[in-house]
Amino acid sequence: MLQFLNDLGDILDLKPENPSGYIEDIEKLRNLILGDEIVEISVPLVDSDYADADNVIKQQAEIEWKDDYNMRFHYIEEQRSAIEKLKKGKPSDLTEIEFRRIRERAEHKWPLDYKMRVYEEEQQIESLRKLKNI
Repeated sequence: MLQFLNDLGDILDLKPENPSGYIEDIEKLRNLILGDEIVEISVPLVDSDYADADNVIKQQAEIEWKDDYNMRFHYIEEQRSAIEKLKKGKPSDLTEIEFRRIRERAEHKWPLDYKMRVYEEEQQIESLRKLKNI
């Protein structure tokens, strides 16, 4: 659903609001479709220094793997590792503007998935480096 909203925003040339604003509605819709008990979940805003990222990660893990504790643990560990990579910040060979564009793109594409943000950033940085050497 989050990916759909992001893709729709791209098509309409609009930037969707922060996913934390509607994650509860998506979860309620999911539960209604699946016939599960509706659980109230609130996802706080994720600030740029990842202060509340651990809570977001745990809540996402519970949403994705309600009854699979092994996958939930694995997801949490992967996401925490990704946060540590994201905290390292800008590579020395990129300008602030280049890095900011890459970081914002990754945050926009993957608002609640830090591992995918890292992957997106790595791909974009590698491509930018190749472009600079053409």
